[in-house]
Amino acid sequence: MLVVNIVGALSKNNIVIFKQCQELIARSGSKCVILNFRDVPPSIDSEFFTIFDELKTAVQRRAGFIRFSGLCPDLRQVFLARKVAESSEVTNNLTEALQSFPMSHTHAA
Repeated sequence: MLVVNIVGALSKNNIVIFKQCQELIARSGSKCVILNFRDVPPSIDSEFFTIFDELKTAVQRRAGFIRFSGLCPDLRQVFLARKVAESSEVTNNLTEALQSFPMSHTHAA
């Protein structure tokens, strides 16, 4: 499992850094990835939509799951409207994200 805290604006100024982060996430091999948005303003540069789509695809190709946690309400609406995320992939906070993965519901016999 990999939790990535995202802090700050999703603006052109941060594209290069986030692309590097995207590459590290893709190479990590983690099947459960949480993008935890903390103090991220509601505006988003359109280039980020492609980055999030590529990241989501990379995780799903390895039969993994991705969660978008802690999005402010305006950004959450944008992610859902632009189909960046499905409603099942969006959680209110990190705890909900951790509990939402299929393996978190299995119990030892």
